[in-house]
Amino acid sequence: MNHLGRVAFLVGSSLLGVGVGSLVNRAIVRIPRNIPIFSRIPLANSADGYSSKRSLLVVGLTGILYGIFCWYVLILNGPQEVEAPPLLSPFCLLVYWPLLAALILVSFVDMQDYEETEEEKARTQQLRQELEEAGIDADMEMGPVVYGIIPNEVTYTGLILAVPLALFFPETHWNLSWILPLGLRFNAVLDVFLGALTGGALTWALGIWGKLLFKKAAMGLGDVKLMAMLGALLGWKAILLIFFLAPLFGTLFGIVQILRSGEHYLRYAPCIALAVFLVLLYEPVATAYFDVTNEFALNAASLHHRVPFLSP
Repeated sequence: MNHLGRVAFLVGSSLLGVGVGSLVNRAIVRIPRNIPIFSRIPLANSADGYSSKRSLLVVGLTGILYGIFCWYVLILNGPQEVEAPPLLSPFCLLVYWPLLAALILVSFVDMQDYEETEEEKARTQQLRQELEEAGIDADMEMGPVVYGIIPNEVTYTGLILAVPLALFFPETHWNLSWILPLGLRFNAVLDVFLGALTGGALTWALGIWGKLLFKKAAMGLGDVKLMAMLGALLGWKAILLIFFLAPLFGTLFGIVQILRSGEHYLRYAPCIALAVFLVLLYEPVATAYFDVTNEFALNAASLHHRVPFLSP
């Protein structure tokens, strides 16, 4: 691909990202309120709707990330010689681009505050009374009254699409382990189920451990479903890296949040999103390091494909 072609791809992908970002910004406002994205129903409180600063951030961030991953997949890991196969399948963008948009959506939605409706408050009060009558600490069992959410529309859609994506584009699971000698597509689908199980089970177990340690709800089911979706789309190796990397961001953000406001309730979706971003770019390094041969050397030959700043 010549220089002009590369520029055209980058500009086109960034413009695509800007268009997708405008839809994401609309969804951030409407999905939590159960209003269809393309509906003309006005928001009850426009001041709580389309913030110009947030709109610019969402649209700009989506455009930038689309451009970055176009460069990463098609240019950095495109064919290195004439008629040579690419190092990374272009079909990976069918997973990476929608996934990035989804992570931006869930991160901004999770950072907003949602109070319980009157109906939810009544159910909460009834549940609190039942727990107290049973001798169970209600504060430990129940989460905060003001909370963030991760839309099921995103996580369920990703879980549903993971299997057909693996069937039709098994190259997107480039890091899978050949568990059974039954072909690439079968192992890609198996990687979907192993990834979903690994991501969901580990996050659920972390929530249980956190509840026992901190004596209060530590992890919502939205986080569990989000990690299951990520595992299904990226595979069990990637979700293990995300699982151990996200708490590092959580610790950093948590310390800053406590120092600034004294608030202990951390919105975890942005931490997961940052971990995914790094894993998408640098997973080949970890994959090479943990290879069963234990013969790791940080050079181009040891990596499945090239990574930013570490590849010639």
